[in-house]
Amino acid sequence: MSEVNSEEEIDDQHQTKITDTSPIKKGDFMTYSQLQKKINSVIPDEETVSYNTSAIQNSQLTYSMSQFEKSNLGKIEEVNESQHSLFSQLQQSHFISDNKESQKKDQEIEILKQQNAKQQKDIQELQISLQKLQVCQKVEIDELRDQLDEKDKIIARLSQFEAYTKEQQKMIDYKDKQLKDLKEQYDIRTYNLQQIVDDQTESIKTLHKQINQSNNNSQIINSPNLFEKIRLKQQNLKSQFEELSKLYDEVICETPQTPTSSKKQIITRTPSRSIHLIQSPQQYNTEPKPSLI
Repeated sequence: MSEVNSEEEIDDQHQTKITDTSPIKKGDFMTYSQLQKKINSVIPDEETVSYNTSAIQNSQLTYSMSQFEKSNLGKIEEVNESQHSLFSQLQQSHFISDNKESQKKDQEIEILKQQNAKQQKDIQELQISLQKLQVCQKVEIDELRDQLDEKDKIIARLSQFEAYTKEQQKMIDYKDKQLKDLKEQYDIRTYNLQQIVDDQTESIKTLHKQINQSNNNSQIINSPNLFEKIRLKQQNLKSQFEELSKLYDEVICETPQTPTSSKKQIITRTPSRSIHLIQSPQQYNTEPKPSLI
C-alpha cells in the first residue's frame, strides 16, 4: 500500500477537524474571533497530529514490507517450485512403493480367496459326508432299537416262562412231596399189613392144628365159636388186602390225599399199634361184617 493511499485515508478519517480550508484572500475582512476560528481550523490539535504521525509510520512500514515481498517473491517462488518438485518425486516414489505393496496385497488376497474357496469346498464335502453318516447312523440306530425291542420281548417271554417254570417246579415239588408221603404211607401200611398177614397166618395155623388135634366130633360141635373166629379173621384179612390195593392204586394214579390226613394215618398206624390190634381182634374191628360164605 502506497503513501498516497495512507494520506487519503488519514484525510478521510479527520475531515471533521478541518472545518474551513478556503484560503484567506487579500482584502478580506474578518473579526478576531473569525480569524481565530480560521487558524484553529487550519492548525490541527495534538491528537490529530499524533494519529497522523502513526498513520504515516504504518504506511511506511507497509511500503517497506511490500518492497521486501517484491524482492523476495522470486526466491519464494523458487523455493515453492523446488518443494513442489520434491513433493512430486516423493509422491511418485510413494505411489510406486504403494503400487508394489498393493500388488503384493492383491496377490495375497487372491491366494487367501483361493484357500477360502478350497476350505468352503472341503466344508461342503464334510457336511455332505456328515449328512450321509447321520442317515446311516439313524438307520443303524433304528435297527438297534428294533433289535432291543425284540430282545425285550424275548426277555419278557423268558421271564414269563421262568415264572411258569417256577410254578411248575413248585407243583412238581408239591407232587413229589405228596408221592413221598404216599410212599411212606404205603410202606408203613404194607409193613403193617404184612404183620397182620403173618399174625393171621399164625392164628389160622394154630386153629388148624387145634382142629386136627381134636378127634372128637362132639368136641367140635360143642365149640361153634371156633368157625366164627376163623371166618372173622379171614374177613378181616380180606379187608386189609382191599385197603392195601386201594392205596396202591392211589399211588399209581397220582391221586394224593391231603397231607394232613396222610400224616395222621402215618402217625396212628404204627407197626406196634398194628401188632397190638392183631393180638386183640375184637378191639381192631369191633363191628363184624356179614359173612361172605
